[in-house]
Amino acid sequence: KAIHRKNMRQIAYALQWQVYREAKFKCEYCGNESPLTIDHKTPVELGGTDERSNLAAACRPCNRRKGNMSFEEWEKVMNDRNKRGMAKLG
Repeated sequence: KAIHRKNMRQIAYALQWQVYREAKFKCEYCGNESPLTIDHKTPVELGGTDERSNLAAACRPCNRRKGNMSFEEWEKVMNDRNKRGMAKLG
């Protein structure tokens, strides 16, 4: 049975585990310990590479929400969300 992948590129298994270990098996965006995926901080579509410096451990919800935003765009979105959340609390 063939395995269909959205993208035929695949990050080496050893590199994936290095990313997970360095992140202490937590999402680098929200700290969640749920099943992790590998995220490209700068998406491949925007010129990002599969080099370690461009990879982050991300939970599926964060990876899905980030989509093809750059890390800088994603960081701004998260900061804006956090500010709005804190305003509701205050």
